[in-house]
Amino acid sequence: YADVSALEAAVKAGKEILEKADATQEEANAAANAIADSMQALMERADIRSLRELTDAANELLEKNSGKYTDDTAKALQDAVAHAEEILGKDGKSDAEINEAYNQIIGCYCRT
Repeated sequence: YADVSALEAAVKAGKEILEKADATQEEANAAANAIADSMQALMERADIRSLRELTDAANELLEKNSGKYTDDTAKALQDAVAHAEEILGKDGKSDAEINEAYNQIIGCYCRT
């Protein structure tokens, strides 16, 4: 799964701040923010990985089952995969875009 070393380092630094007798509120806030940021980054990588795996599986399904679906069904899945690949290649993609692309492919699977 995604690399957790940044999160582990942030947690370690946060514990050091907690143990520090003269730690300031700013130090505590910075440590808490670093932990939260690391967790968010880890979750985003997991979401992107899930979309990539689903996109790969959909491509494989299309290749192995060529001709077994109606033209409309195959086109809908191809369009959903193309959209997902566009999102995956985009810088600054949002969680909403990732989830929408994921759900679009899943919706196509449900119709096949």
